Amino acid sequence: MFVRPEPENIAALRRALKRVWNDPEIENITAEELCGDYPAVRYGPPDGSLPLDVLARLGELARFEDLDYEIVEIEGVAVRVATPAVLLWLKANTVRPRDRADAEALRAAFGFTLNDEEESS
Repeated sequence: MFVRPEPENIAALRRALKRVWNDPEIENITAEELCGDYPAVRYGPPDGSLPLDVLARLGELARFEDLDYEIVEIEGVAVRVATPAVLLWLKANTVRPRDRADAEALRAAFGFTLNDEEESS
């Protein structure tokens, strides 16, 4: 999950997460940490489901502001969501096996080819 690392935005993220999980660890997600040298926080909910990687940027490759997106309405709230092509671009050439599996799933679900990956970068 890419976020703009502004204090108000991170506070809104924490409020949203607290609506799903009653977990004091959510307070450890801070704008200060997301603005640091390693701008990522991994949050694992107490029920063990859906760990979230919260990122302000991915090295020099991508920042929140750089990503193509779509607006999707979820329960009456407009949410900025990265396009499938951007997700493929972010995951296709990493070393993590999970990312490579995600890239394969995106290729299958959206009919992407290797040329699509090059055009998205």
